[in-house]
Amino acid sequence: MVMGFIKSMISMIDLTTIKRITNNNTATIRQFLEIFADNASKDLRELTLAIESEDVQQVSYFVHKLKSSTQSIGFITGHRELQNIEDKLALNRPLKPSVVIELLKVISKCELAVLEARGLLKILK
Repeated sequence: MVMGFIKSMISMIDLTTIKRITNNNTATIRQFLEIFADNASKDLRELTLAIESEDVQQVSYFVHKLKSSTQSIGFITGHRELQNIEDKLALNRPLKPSVVIELLKVISKCELAVLEARGLLKILK
């Protein structure tokens, strides 16, 4: 059961694009992953605080920022979900409970992607 979870988690990030644009340069791929892991961790904390304080402007800011960073490391599912939430945020003020639920789900997925990025960094030494 644990191995199945680990295998499904590993498939969150697709390094195909990063490998192509970096000519498969391991040092540059590591930089992408390090920047994502560090920045996304901070941004997810700030996003959670913005949700708690119902600050739609800050929520929108961090959703947009995370959307870009998830795309850059190949976490396409996260990117799509964040894009969907960003579209909803543009139409809804204040935060609707349904959007908050979606946000909390995508935050969990992004946290797993951060863990995966850190795991990949250990592999790409």
